[in-house]
Amino acid sequence: MKTDDYNFLLLSTSLLVDRIYLYTDLVNKLSEKGDVNIWASSYENTDSELSWQEVKATIESFPEIKPFKEIPYNYLRRLNEFVWDYRYLLPSRMSMMNHVRNKTATLPIRALKPPASVLSFFKMERVLENNLEKLMLSYPRSEEAEKRLKQNKPDVILSTGPFQFEQPGIFPIAKRLKIPTIAYIPSWDNVTTKNRMVYKYDAYIVWNDKTKEELNEFYPYTKDYPIYTVGAPQFDIFRQERFYQSKADFCHQQNLNPELPIIVYAIGSPNFLKEHHGAVELAKRVSQGKLGEVQLLVRPHPIHDNAEMSDLFDSYKPEVQLQKTPNAGKSLTLRTQDEMQIIEWVNTFRHADVVINLSSTVTVDAAILINR
Repeated sequence: MKTDDYNFLLLSTSLLVDRIYLYTDLVNKLSEKGDVNIWASSYENTDSELSWQEVKATIESFPEIKPFKEIPYNYLRRLNEFVWDYRYLLPSRMSMMNHVRNKTATLPIRALKPPASVLSFFKMERVLENNLEKLMLSYPRSEEAEKRLKQNKPDVILSTGPFQFEQPGIFPIAKRLKIPTIAYIPSWDNVTTKNRMVYKYDAYIVWNDKTKEELNEFYPYTKDYPIYTVGAPQFDIFRQERFYQSKADFCHQQNLNPELPIIVYAIGSPNFLKEHHGAVELAKRVSQGKLGEVQLLVRPHPIHDNAEMSDLFDSYKPEVQLQKTPNAGKSLTLRTQDEMQIIEWVNTFRHADVVINLSSTVTVDAAILINR
C-alpha cells in the first residue's frame, strides 16, 4: 500500500544499473511511497522487455538523445577536461592521457593543451566550467524527453549515468521544468577516472565515504549539496540465496570439473586496456599444466562482450572455458541481464578459488562472494 503520493523517475542506460532495478528491493520500496517510472535504454529491445515484466513500475524506452555539436560545445568540453586534468594531475587520468589518448589525439585537440595549461595555472577551472554549464544548458538534446516530462512531471529524477552520453541530455530539461535531480555515482572510481560532470545536480548518491571525499575535493561545489552514502546497491543481489547454485550444478553448466580448483579471469572494459592477451597467456599455461591441476574460466565484460574471443580459447579446452553472453552483437545500451545471467554472474564468483582482473570492480565481487 502506498503511504505517500510521490512520482519517481529512474533512469538507466546500463545493464549494471538494470540489475538494481530488476533484482533488488529498490523499486518495490519506492512503489510503497508513490508511482515509479523507469526510462531504460534496454527496454526497447524485444528480448529485454521480458525481463521488465515483473517490475512494479511503468517502464518506457529511453528517449532519443541528440549529440552536442562539435563546435563550440564538444570542443569547449575537451578544453574543460584538460584544464581540470592539469589542475589536479590525477594519476589515472594523466596515465591514460600519456599512454593512450595522446597517441590518437588530432591536431585540433592537441591545440587545446597550451591554453588549458595557462587556465589551470591561474586556477580558472571553476569559472570555465560554470560558463560551460550555462552554454550546455541552452542546447536542446531531446524533444521527446521534454514532451514526456511535461505530460507526466516527476517529483524527482534519479540519474544513474551522469558520466554517460544519454542521461545528461535529460538534465537541462529537468532544470527548466524545476524538477529536482539526483546523480548516482555508479562505481567506486568514477569521480577520478571519468570525464567531468559539468551539470550540478541537487543531490548525490555514492558508494562510500572515500567517494564522498573525492566528490567534495574534485567537485568543490558539492560541499553545499546533500551527498548520501548508501553502499553499492548492485551487490545486494549477492545476499539473495535464490540465485545460488551448488558447485556441481555450476560446473556442469560451464563444462568444468567440480573436483578441481577454478581460476576466473575477469576481463575488464576494452575502453581501458585490451587485456585479453593476459587471459590467453594464462590459458596456455593452464592447459600445459604449469599451474598444476587447475582449470580456467574466462569471463568477458558483460557490457562489451561481442563474442570476438570465441576462437581464442578453443584450443585450450577442456581445461579452459569461455563464458558467453546472449547480448553479443547488441548495442551497449540495449543490453540487460535475465535471471539466468544473474545466476551465472553470482556463482562465477561464489565458486572461484582465485579471481584475476586488471583494475576492475569485480575485485569487490570476488571479495564478497568467494567461498560464500
